[in-house]
Amino acid sequence: MRLLLAEDNALNRDMLARRLRRRGHEVLEAADGALALELLRTQPPPEVLLLDLDMPQVDGWGVLQILREQGLIIPTLILSAHSLKDDRRRALELGVSAYLSKPLDFEELLRYLEELRPLRPDSSAV
Repeated sequence: MRLLLAEDNALNRDMLARRLRRRGHEVLEAADGALALELLRTQPPPEVLLLDLDMPQVDGWGVLQILREQGLIIPTLILSAHSLKDDRRRALELGVSAYLSKPLDFEELLRYLEELRPLRPDSSAV
């Protein structure tokens, strides 16, 4: 599965990207929301966006807003150190697929990715 991981913490981003790659995923990495938006403009679209909310330049909320304004629908999993009920509700209202609290449960993340697998465009379909 092709993933875009937008996470400003370099250690967290590197560790998660390596673990996902070991599971066979292709992972694009962005250190902030502005770079994530640039990658979304210049690279083939990811099948899933893994998005931290608290990032420099453009935060996760800004990324979500811009995606919605542009009509881009990408299954999104929020990865947040904040597990506030209002943040979770707001994210779900913006159409995210799931809101995962940090520290991440990697197996839970893999389960969500597997659930999103059927949403991928089937390139073999006629």
